Amino acid sequence: MRCLSRLLRNLPQHHRSLSTTPLSAEDLLLRATNGDISYTARDLIQAGSRSDRASLIPHTATQAVCDAYRAYDNDHQRTEFLVTLARDMNLNHDATTEAISKASQLNTTKDTPERIRRVTTHLRKTLTPAYETLFSRMLAQVPDGMEFLVDLRADLLRNIRHLSKPKNKEQDKDQDQDKEITIETIRYLKDLDANLKQNMTEWFSMSFLRLERVTMDMPGHVLDKIVQGEKVHPIESFDSLRQRLGDGRRCYAFFHPSLPRIPLAFVHVALLSGIADRMDVITGDDASSAHENKADSAIFYSISSTQAGLSGVDLGNFLIKNVAKDIQKELPNVCHYSTLSPVPGLTEWMKRRGVQLLREGNISNVDTTAGQRVANLLEEKKHNVRARDLDVEDRTIVGQAAAHYLYNEKLRGRIMCPVGNFHVRNGAEAWRLNVHGGDHTERGALSSYGIMVNYKYNLDQVEENNERYVLSGDVKIGDGFDEWL
Repeated sequence: MRCLSRLLRNLPQHHRSLSTTPLSAEDLLLRATNGDISYTARDLIQAGSRSDRASLIPHTATQAVCDAYRAYDNDHQRTEFLVTLARDMNLNHDATTEAISKASQLNTTKDTPERIRRVTTHLRKTLTPAYETLFSRMLAQVPDGMEFLVDLRADLLRNIRHLSKPKNKEQDKDQDQDKEITIETIRYLKDLDANLKQNMTEWFSMSFLRLERVTMDMPGHVLDKIVQGEKVHPIESFDSLRQRLGDGRRCYAFFHPSLPRIPLAFVHVALLSGIADRMDVITGDDASSAHENKADSAIFYSISSTQAGLSGVDLGNFLIKNVAKDIQKELPNVCHYSTLSPVPGLTEWMKRRGVQLLREGNISNVDTTAGQRVANLLEEKKHNVRARDLDVEDRTIVGQAAAHYLYNEKLRGRIMCPVGNFHVRNGAEAWRLNVHGGDHTERGALSSYGIMVNYKYNLDQVEENNERYVLSGDVKIGDGFDEWL
């Protein structure tokens, strides 16, 4: 993708600012149906940016914008579209300031109810970005409008990440001008993303989501999405998929009526006797299961989202709790609900900070001499270590460092580990740290020395645990975790 400042400087002037003679709705309709995609999207954005005319966007033009965007064949065009959309259909600050001023001058004893209604209605309209009206038109007028907006947000997030990356010296020859343009552009794009995310939180609320159990009888495109979307423990073969959907295993997914062919988020569950402490008993060579009517534990061992455009829309929170309720209703013999979760970021944290804490004696119950020895050992092996392969003393020290990371290291008052934060925020307790078991695959070793955690969902305590964590950052822990602190 080309440097954004150069891209913006090369935009024709009539694309960079609003035309003084905007198209009429009729002219816009004619152009939208004329097949010229380079004009369709930009002119609709520019015409729609006039808040008094956004409601005039015709159905054919709305469809044409979606078609035009999808027809773009490179990142340059899509970036240009997103920047123009975010900038030219954002709030009209002059109109907003004027509307706020008029509203502040209202006098409830002197002004008529009709005037008050008219002024406040106008204020509400000016506080609504024109692109929000466009999104509403897409949902109402375009058959696959929801899918288009989810894909659009995925592109938007990718552009924000790209523009936020530090530039090297070669890219920053025009550093000051580039920086000024990029900061302003990122601000507009983030405003656009915040609007889309807020709307998507409502569009994908529980009242619209449908929970379904995924089976081998489902259409191939659904199973493909499950295989492709599995991010925690990759599904490497058809036999592996069959095993994960077979006896003693469950997979549940959320679907939305506007995206009926796409599982939006899904969770894999193992039905076992006892709470698993290692992945081998779930997906490895030692995989086991209990008869569903005799199992006492449901283990959530993988949760994934298939749509990058729904990032930050908290489907997982609803998913686990609803699946637990569904299993509880169907299988009353199941009384334990727990995850078997990875600890992503542990190895990187140890490289960055953990080994230094070990050397300084700042990990609880680890003396400086032992801490220095383990720190040196990890660095000598370049952190490519499985905790279970270490001797008992060294393994214990690595486990204590992992417990410190999960319990004491915070980011804005919350657990630094994203998986830990997710489950504790959902109301789970950090029940057990699995240092001797865990994930013995190469991937598990590289990310967390193979260490895994059971976050346990006690269904009658999740709301209380959630409230304590959200309000005070207090994390409930079980004995199997506390022993490592």
